[in-house]
Amino acid sequence: MMTPPHGRPSVGDWVIDVSWDVYAADGEKIGTIDEVHPHFLVVRKGFIFHRERYVPVSAITTVERECVYLNVSSTDIDDLGWNQLPDIAGDVPGMYEPQGGAQPESAAAG
Repeated sequence: MMTPPHGRPSVGDWVIDVSWDVYAADGEKIGTIDEVHPHFLVVRKGFIFHRERYVPVSAITTVERECVYLNVSSTDIDDLGWNQLPDIAGDVPGMYEPQGGAQPESAAAG
């Protein structure tokens, strides 16, 4: 994760931080940023039943007022496979290290 001088992580052309809300192109909130990585964001939705999505940086259209806006509608998100840890995370050492002994879904399934 790149960190500019002001201390917040830099993703592509944007400065993005945890706890910011993420919205689909149709204005539907899809969750809150849990982790920031150079190629994707980990977005969590739900308080009791947590659901994580790995949103690629390429899907971001705008970042303003601590909100991230995407180029896909909320109805299309489930079909994009963002519920799986991206392959890029396994290719870069230290990019994704599960906390608390948990494994990413792709590793736990194999």
